Amino acid sequence: MQTYLSTFSYQPYDQIVESNTPSVKLNVDWVASGAVRPVRNQGQCIADYAFSAIGGIEGIAAIFYKLNLEFSPQEIIDCWNGDGCKGGSMEGAYSFIKSRGTA
Repeated sequence: MQTYLSTFSYQPYDQIVESNTPSVKLNVDWVASGAVRPVRNQGQCIADYAFSAIGGIEGIAAIFYKLNLEFSPQEIIDCWNGDGCKGGSMEGAYSFIKSRGTA
């Protein structure tokens, strides 16, 4: 099984055991907390994969590390195999970021 940025392994639904978890807030305004950045304009480019991947990474940085970072989807688009404006995948974007980083 191929893994992307986690050690997740499949477990059949009927074998999942409920465990005690810490209490969490059910209603969180992620925009107000800085975990969701403003919408970006991708123009004529079909690069939603890059914008989605970067948005996810920025959100994780804000939620878990309390960092207000802004990364560039353009770097992924420019370095994509062939033409990054003709589409791609979030998995591929994450692999690119994991191997080369992003600015």
